Amino acid sequence: MEKIIKINKKVDSKGHIKLDIPTDYSVGQPVEMLIIINSGRVPQKINFANIIGKLKWEGDPVQEQNEIRNEWT
Repeated sequence: MEKIIKINKKVDSKGHIKLDIPTDYSVGQPVEMLIIINSGRVPQKINFANIIGKLKWEGDPVQEQNEIRNEWT
């Protein structure tokens, strides 16, 4: 039986993370654990405000796209 358990912990002063996980398993029963440590850092969002704009297009965009594709062949 697989269980997914999410626990939020803090690193102690010695740099350790201590886990005490209650289970329904029998004493001595072998278990396999997979531990993924997420540092909690949120990736920075990119601000596109300084490059947002509008193109003024004249012509048929599909025809232009086809011409560009034809350059590759």
